[in-house]
Amino acid sequence: MGQRLNIEIKRRKDNKVLANSYYHWSAYTSSSLHLAEEIIENIYDIIRKEKVSDEIKAIQLLQTTGAGLMEDEYNKLNEEDKKYCSLATNRNLGLISFTDESMEETRKWEEGRLTIDIDFDDKDYDFYGNKNLVDFEVYFQVDEEEVNESYEEEIKSGKLDLNNLTEFEFSLEEMTLNDIRLFMSKLDEIENNNGLFRVKGTDLIYQIIY
Repeated sequence: MGQRLNIEIKRRKDNKVLANSYYHWSAYTSSSLHLAEEIIENIYDIIRKEKVSDEIKAIQLLQTTGAGLMEDEYNKLNEEDKKYCSLATNRNLGLISFTDESMEETRKWEEGRLTIDIDFDDKDYDFYGNKNLVDFEVYFQVDEEEVNESYEEEIKSGKLDLNNLTEFEFSLEEMTLNDIRLFMSKLDEIENNNGLFRVKGTDLIYQIIY
């Protein structure tokens, strides 16, 4: 059994999901962050292309991770669009869907999801600024009482201080590229605290999947 990840590419102006991709072993916090970073780093170059539709651009973004279209999806493309797309090699690298039925099937299998919200009309998009891009859902939200019970010895010994966990100031639902990179830089620190972290402005405790 894998840890199944779904990455979705959504167009901002109408909230339409244009394509998604299934990754059989990638619904871990670290690997999901790396995939999100890889896609976002390629957004600027891909959305500037004038010759292809937004749907093909979404597929191309997912292809930057190594993913490819499932054969039945690929065969639904016209011959011109097929020039910009590639077939999947295996489910670990990613299986891309763009039809509603196939994308819904991916959602049925997911154990973690991240959604990348893109303004395809903004050719001068500021990916390093304050625009919100990623709704990140590859973590556990844990109950503080359960944490106190599960890590009672660590807390008593002082090895774990729930009041001194890594804390992020950004929302997990609205992460920029810089937020993703900051999260990645803090993963070792978080792992040293049993994978637990907080988000500023909430009383919740989260735990990475690793």
